[in-house]
Amino acid sequence: MRENAPVYEIIRLRLLNDEPLVIEHTYMPVSQVPALSKRILEGSIYSYLHKKLHIKFGGVFRRIKADLPDKYDRQYLGANESTPILEIEQIVWTNSGVNLEYSRSRNL
Repeated sequence: MRENAPVYEIIRLRLLNDEPLVIEHTYMPVSQVPALSKRILEGSIYSYLHKKLHIKFGGVFRRIKADLPDKYDRQYLGANESTPILEIEQIVWTNSGVNLEYSRSRNL
């Protein structure tokens, strides 16, 4: 991928029983994920990747750590200053070795 190639920056708030649970911040290259729309984002991006674009994942690197809440966790997840947060950072690549996703999710 070129150094200045366009990428999607996707920020989603995930709810469980109408309560905020996860803030997800994702980057995906536009060249690999064309025509990404609000309708797709409101459903499953992975379903779109697998079923519509026929992309096969080759692997994932995932780092998981515990953290204290930042200002966004407090604002959007309703965490207080001592609420434990589980952070998951991941990189997903295709079976041909192309980086497809970088994401960081902050979970209550």
